[in-house]
Amino acid sequence: MKKIITVFVSVMLMCFAIIPSRAVEFNEAVGSIYLMDSATGTVIYEKDSHLYTNISGLNKLMGAALVMEAIKDNRLKLSDTTVVSESARGIGGSIAFLEIGSTYTVEELLKAVITVNANDAMIALAEKTYGSVDAFVQKMNEKAEELGMESSTFTNVTGFEDEKQLSTAKDVAILSAYILSMDGYTKYSKEYMYNLTHPSGRITEIVNTNRLIKTYELCDGLMTGSNRNQNYSIAATGKKGDMRLIAVVLNAPNSDVRNSTAKSLLEYGFTNFTSKKLYAKDDIIVQDIKVKSANIKFNGVLENQLNAIVEKGMEKQIEKDYAINDNISLPLKKGDVIGEAIARLNGQIIGRVNIVADSDVHKLTVGLSFKNVLGNWIGA
Repeated sequence: MKKIITVFVSVMLMCFAIIPSRAVEFNEAVGSIYLMDSATGTVIYEKDSHLYTNISGLNKLMGAALVMEAIKDNRLKLSDTTVVSESARGIGGSIAFLEIGSTYTVEELLKAVITVNANDAMIALAEKTYGSVDAFVQKMNEKAEELGMESSTFTNVTGFEDEKQLSTAKDVAILSAYILSMDGYTKYSKEYMYNLTHPSGRITEIVNTNRLIKTYELCDGLMTGSNRNQNYSIAATGKKGDMRLIAVVLNAPNSDVRNSTAKSLLEYGFTNFTSKKLYAKDDIIVQDIKVKSANIKFNGVLENQLNAIVEKGMEKQIEKDYAINDNISLPLKKGDVIGEAIARLNGQIIGRVNIVADSDVHKLTVGLSFKNVLGNWIGA
């Protein structure tokens, strides 16, 4: 999991580019908005995306991310069970009407969090995953720091208002991209309605709070939020072809403006931009690299796939280049960074990815030097 996080953060930092936005208008009543490509971190459009605000229910995106992480690294299973404790009684807000003292699976609880933003289910998952709500909140803040969410602080797992609990549209987009990089989230977030059967046999009809998944065919997640001050927010995602976009809308005056703005953002991105695959993961970028005149050769390959997000019609103007680090020293391990591949459009960097060694490369010792000379002599 640490490797997954490192790769994700590296992609977000290296490929982070902002496309100069054409003249476009969105509802002025919205506090801040952010439109980003999920895979590359390329920012297609943003307005006041660094403003601090309470993100209410979107808080549980981090909760869902931590639970999915635990499942990913086998600390939890979807089939695991937990008893809903007294902590969830009378929690208020959006809930799944769980039965206190009854047993539910991790999958049932996670699905309720993702679809209906269920506070009672989030508390149960927090206690199951890290033993207590307080410990879970601590992990939320640690994860935010790991992901580079520089403007986010978490004080509870529900998203209830707290003057210290703040985030930004940019940070919500980073978190959304991380969740989507783990796979599995949209399996639940795209489901509009289902029945949750409680251990007693009672049935609760669950209706997804994200109405966009029903009204906009390209949308399949992520989550919504609102609070007592009538600030409505959404992190929405959609996929068209090879491009998945994330649209974040914070502090809209009502749910209609929130949803229409998110839809307009996604449509703007899909209509005007395209994802161009430039290199595949493990593509050989440079062959037979020599180090300090040693008779040792290795190849430089791409650490990850390199895509670029550009306005439609501009694909042929993309320029590709690469640079190998000066004074590469031995030894090298397979996967060590030795340079980077870069994509530019009109002189602006629109994508970059590491070039790494394709194999271990050892220091040139006397014995290895003799072996190389002998090999060359025999080969001759």
